[in-house]
Amino acid sequence: MTLEDIHEVIRQFVTAARLASEAGFAGIELHAAHGYLLAQFLSPTINRRSDAYGGSPAARAKLIVDIVEAIRAEVPSTFCIGVKLNSVDHQSISELKDCIEQLHAIAAAGVDFVEISGGTYENPVVRIDLDYFPTVPTPISGMILGNKELEKSDRTKAREAFFLEFAKAIRSEFPEVPLMVTGGFRTRQGMEAAVAEGHCDLIGIARPACLNPALPKNTIFNSELASEDAKVYARRIDAPWLLKKIAGFGVGAGMESTWYSKQIQKLGKL
Repeated sequence: MTLEDIHEVIRQFVTAARLASEAGFAGIELHAAHGYLLAQFLSPTINRRSDAYGGSPAARAKLIVDIVEAIRAEVPSTFCIGVKLNSVDHQSISELKDCIEQLHAIAAAGVDFVEISGGTYENPVVRIDLDYFPTVPTPISGMILGNKELEKSDRTKAREAFFLEFAKAIRSEFPEVPLMVTGGFRTRQGMEAAVAEGHCDLIGIARPACLNPALPKNTIFNSELASEDAKVYARRIDAPWLLKKIAGFGVGAGMESTWYSKQIQKLGKL
């Protein structure tokens, strides 16, 4: 990307934020995770630039800093700006140190909260994810899936263990910045415990909210619903087994994300 390309991207982010503000939204979140453009700029593996937007952790964060500052100049002071990061993008001690350095620059630019994702926070060791099944394994879910399916791979366990450590490190380094954690929260009890124990200030719920946008009101904060019954559910979307058999298990990897994207589109038409 040329410098003019970068400046155009900044202008586009500012325009989107201004339109959101004018439309009545309370804020926006910059998605700097999951391999999207902002995440690519943060990454030392992908960002090989030698100008002001690369070469050091802080320089790789400059695009986000410039976007935040430019948005701040265009929207009311009460307009909220957050940034989302993924622990999967920072899987070593050196990468974590780089991330913390970048976050110092981003926080100084004026973000109101930081969101992190990358694992299953509520039950990181073993988790069931059948359609509308609770996340806590039960005898019947074991009978349905079999013991082999209940075990996560060593790679997944390591990733989710690092997710928890990543969350703790960010919380410790930036106690004054509200922290949102997203990933695997499926019960009111788990959400309340995470906040009460000081692990985070905010809980992010994504896929269950696509199915039930009113779940904070009718489930999580519904005082008439007992805590043990206050659960939210997501739906797992798999490629047809025959297609997997013929073409391999990599087929259909994006089907679930596509399905949930369609649910969001449907909500937008209501």
